[in-house]
Amino acid sequence: MYKGISTKKASAISSDKRSTIWIATDKGLYRALYPKWSLYAAGYNSVSEDEQDIFKRFEREPGVRDVQNAAIAYAEVQPKKIQGWRKQARIKAIIPELTLDYDKTVTTALGATYDRVQVGPRDWGLTLKWDIGDLIFSTEQTSIDVRSRLMVQLRDDILDEITRTYFERRRLQMDAYLLQTSQDLKQKLQKELRLQELTADLDALTGGYFSDSIKQVEK
Repeated sequence: MYKGISTKKASAISSDKRSTIWIATDKGLYRALYPKWSLYAAGYNSVSEDEQDIFKRFEREPGVRDVQNAAIAYAEVQPKKIQGWRKQARIKAIIPELTLDYDKTVTTALGATYDRVQVGPRDWGLTLKWDIGDLIFSTEQTSIDVRSRLMVQLRDDILDEITRTYFERRRLQMDAYLLQTSQDLKQKLQKELRLQELTADLDALTGGYFSDSIKQVEK
């Protein structure tokens, strides 16, 4: 549905009885005419049994949310990772800096008629040091904030790429199935190659999860 829309910022989406989808964005109102099977994919059930059979072909494939989660895990940009950094920074402020040493004591005594040096036993030394400022605001929080913004931006880019690739692949599957009787050999091969390319893109972004998930269901 992103085709023809010049912005990614959409605030509302709705459909009417004529299968027209309306999208309100920061650059105006867009509309798109979609067949009923597209509405079924979005959660509507007003389709025929033949149209439902089309979607049964894709039941063995993971959903877009599963693929998104796999891509986030593969790229290690989970929100929990940032939360872990902040927790570790707070714990670090509580834990003191520890210094341990093992040395001997040397005592000297100097007088008018004598010089005396006494070597004492070896002793252990333990020093604990806290930075009170870190208990109020850790200096590492600034670094974490910068890394957090970069990670959120990277995660959004990955999710956007996954979503576009996933549904472009699904549209290609729909097109190949619905028009298979009228396509010539060249068109079929082009669509098949494009389908394999999109599958490879999803595997690259998820560490092979997409194809592995399909194979697991087939087994």
